[in-house]
Amino acid sequence: MRSGPEAAFHRRAASRFLGRDASRAPAPLPRSRAMHRAMLLACLAHPDDETFMAGATLAALAARGVPTALVCATRGQAGSAGTPPLVAREALPAAREAELRAACAILGVGALTVLDHEDRQLGGVDPDAMRRALVAAIRTHRPTVVLSFDPNGLNQHPD
Repeated sequence: MRSGPEAAFHRRAASRFLGRDASRAPAPLPRSRAMHRAMLLACLAHPDDETFMAGATLAALAARGVPTALVCATRGQAGSAGTPPLVAREALPAAREAELRAACAILGVGALTVLDHEDRQLGGVDPDAMRRALVAAIRTHRPTVVLSFDPNGLNQHPD
């Protein structure tokens, strides 16, 4: 389990979301009560944002019976394949999506939607098309909380 300022931030966020101290490991909420009480939808740009930005929060909420869903805008096409490369450049989007799906399973994310916009090109996506996709996700999942980036992103990445 992570420690330090980032983990403390996620524990505080989960505590505010749940309305109690999330640093203790209480028994999971009954499923019916959790479904009526809270639902978190994360709307993020790239595979691995779910882990780096909100992994502890997603896992803590899922462990407590809170339904979670994720919309990922890209398949990470412009990401690094590693040094030396773990996959060929043309195989990178499929590899990153597979990693995203595995991470969601580990974190307990109940539903994943991948929009398949081009990585590093989100600024050029038609705002109405993006809005329609996000509104569809909100209407499908009916979240009580939507988690995303501020306009400057997490790490000043162009997306």
